[in-house]
Amino acid sequence: MTRLFHALSVRRVWLVLLPITLIFASPYVIRLLNTYFSAAGGNNLPPLPGALLAIITVPFVLFMFVDLYLLSQVEALLLVGLLALGICLFIVLRKRGGRGARVLAGLTAVAIVALPVVFYRTPYFEYLEARGYAVYAIPSQQNFLDAAVDGVVSQFDGKACQYDLLGWTAENVLYYDRDCRFTGTTTWQYDPTVNQARLVPMVAEPLVTEAETLLVHPAYAPIDHRSPDGRWVASVWEKHAYEPENVIVVHQPNSDQ
Repeated sequence: MTRLFHALSVRRVWLVLLPITLIFASPYVIRLLNTYFSAAGGNNLPPLPGALLAIITVPFVLFMFVDLYLLSQVEALLLVGLLALGICLFIVLRKRGGRGARVLAGLTAVAIVALPVVFYRTPYFEYLEARGYAVYAIPSQQNFLDAAVDGVVSQFDGKACQYDLLGWTAENVLYYDRDCRFTGTTTWQYDPTVNQARLVPMVAEPLVTEAETLLVHPAYAPIDHRSPDGRWVASVWEKHAYEPENVIVVHQPNSDQ
């Protein structure tokens, strides 16, 4: 009876641990696959190695779609990450599930803690900077976790949130909407004089600018808003159509600092 109880306890630990491991290992595996195929010039493996690689990686690819929901926003990443980290540490410290489970739980805990550092990502600005624009701020990336979420979802050709510029006020304050999977649509205010974005209940001031295309992107025509004083251009910027997007504010060439 004792052996049976022990076997059932070990099985329960694995049933909890394996999904957690797949959730947080999936971004790393997909990143390795993307790096390999990019270096190899595409999926040009012979049939047998290609089939073996597909079989080995299919669980991680399937959990990629789970990650697009669970890890696609800072609030969700923190909630799921802290819960998973607590479970992994409990397994390790309380010596649950056998040695194999404890080793896997320890590795998973390391993957969770390292995720914001490994997947930290800033938007693609080289094209802008080569044309004389100076990127002043990224209002939609308030901290390193925002950049980490962008890095994670970019592995899956996804978007953490989508943005819609509303316009500038006469006092050169920018308003924009953020639409995320878990929090829905929220309105944000950004003041470049203090370089700070904050959540607001609504647009409280008249907006005086119209959408136009001012910046140049190699893949699409951005929708931009020029500030009334002419110093700033706000844009929703993304590298590709299926990668994360962000609100950016840039100095125009030859504008006063």
